Parts: sequence; structure tokens; C-alpha cells
Amino acid sequence: MLDADDPELLETRSRIAYATGETGDFAEAVALHRQVLADQERLLGPDDPHTLDTRHHIAYWTGRGGAREEGLRLHEELLPDLEHALSPTDVAVLEERHYIAYWHGMLGRYDQALELHAELLRDRIKVFGEEHEQVVFSRMNICRFLGDSGRLQEALDGYGELLPLVTRVRGAYHPNTFLVRLNTARFTWELGDAAGALPLHEEVLRDQTEVLGDTHPAAMITRYNIAMLKAELGDPVTALAELDVLLEQRLARYANPKHPEVITTRFGRARTLARLEEVEPAVALLREVVADRARVLGEKHRDTREAREVLDGLLGG
Repeated sequence: MLDADDPELLETRSRIAYATGETGDFAEAVALHRQVLADQERLLGPDDPHTLDTRHHIAYWTGRGGAREEGLRLHEELLPDLEHALSPTDVAVLEERHYIAYWHGMLGRYDQALELHAELLRDRIKVFGEEHEQVVFSRMNICRFLGDSGRLQEALDGYGELLPLVTRVRGAYHPNTFLVRLNTARFTWELGDAAGALPLHEEVLRDQTEVLGDTHPAAMITRYNIAMLKAELGDPVTALAELDVLLEQRLARYANPKHPEVITTRFGRARTLARLEEVEPAVALLREVVADRARVLGEKHRDTREAREVLDGLLGG
């Protein structure tokens, strides 16, 4: 029988914590990692790579669970400790910089995110060369936040240039390749071509479902977009039915009614109810969405402002 402080048992507990996060139970993953962290700091010390890795996972699952501001804070606190313990060009240091840039973008701070991602891209190219998966990933994030910041054509053009590279480096059925294809479809839609965007989304979903399953988080994003496209193209009844199923599945996966993806699904339901001229329930749901987005993402976040604008439109404001 292993002693409670045995390094092998500690590593097993760490793996269980990470696997828990992979199932979508982010809160439990954070709790398990924190228990592991306390023992690692006691037995291995605060600068041990295993200890630092656990802190990274706590930050990561905290952000994934919807507490984006807190996740960002934890990543920012960890970065100088990683730089002190490791080389500035160590993979773990570069990855931490990625998540800091990423969460700034997800919190709507697009200029800061793009600046940080551009700096990271330059450093990753120096370390890895042009055709490396981490370099591809940095390019993907730059395209994504260009689009999120409103520079839609730049984002679409960037993804068009990136798709052959990501396919070559990662393979046609890798999640990163799916993501480039999904965002190509998304920004095609946002540039006004809903009819052209729908079949692009459906092609991505077909491949995602085959490889990942239709309840994988990435596939559920594609399904959400498809439902909203159907509503926009004149079939809100089908769209609402698909959103109802998606809401139930996202609630089951994230176990958090305030998770951003759950709130987004409720926002989509409200907009679709409005298309069906069910204004009263749409307004009630939009009030909840605005309040939840303001609390989770902040008053100035693009998604919060969008929900408020839709609500004001329904109220005649």
C-alpha cells in the first residue's frame, strides 16, 4: 500500500484532477487540483515543475468554468514564478503567456489580446520555426480576435491563408483544423452571407460529430451557430427546438447556469422567441441574460452590450 505522501500517488491524484476537468466538471477539477497543490507545496516546494503545473491547471479550469477574470488573474500570478523557475523560452512559459492573451480577448480586451498574441507569435517562431503547432495556434488566435474586435474581413482572409497550414501541420481531422473551418464559416456569416455560411457550418459539424461527438464543446458551438442561422434564414421553429436541446446539454456538461456558453444559448433562445413574435417571454429572458453577462463578463463586454441592444430594440428603446 502506498503512503499518502508517495510521489506516485500524488501524480495519480493530479491525473484524476485533470481528467475530471476534461469531463466538464470544472469546479470539481479545481477543488481536486487545490488539494494536490497543498501537498505538492509541502512535499516538493513551490518552485517544483509539478507544483507550477498544478497552479496552471487551477487557472485553466477556473477560466473554463466561467470565472474568466479570476482565471486570468491566476495565470498572471503564475507567469513570473514560471519565468523564475524555468527559461523564458520554455514551453510552459510560452503557454502561460498564451492563456493570458487569450483570456484578455475573451474578456473583450481585444487590443491588449492582439498585442500579446503578436509578441507571443514572434517568440514562438524564434523557438519553434514557422511550421509548428504552437505557431499555428498563435496565428489562429490572432485571426479569432481580429474578428471579435470587428475586423471581420481581415479575420476571414487570415483564416483562408491559415487553413492549408493548419491542415498540413495538424491534419484534416484535428480540432484546430475544425476550429479554423468553423471560424471561416462564422465570419462568412458575420460579413452578411448567412446562406453561404450555413452549409459551411453543416460540413464542419458533420466532421466534428464523427471525430469528437456532437456534445463536444466545439461541436456545440457549431450547433448553436447552425440554429441561429436557421432562425435568420426563416426557420425559427426548428431553431428553437435545436436550442432547447442544446441548452439542456450545455447545462449537463458545464453544471453551471452562469457559464458563458449556457448564457449564450439562453440569448439565442430569446432572439428566436422574438422572431416568433413571443415578445413577452423574449424580453423576460433577455433581462436575465443582460444581468448574467454583466456579472460574468462585465458591463462593457461586447456580448453584454449586444444583449442590451437587442433588449432595448424589443422595448422600443
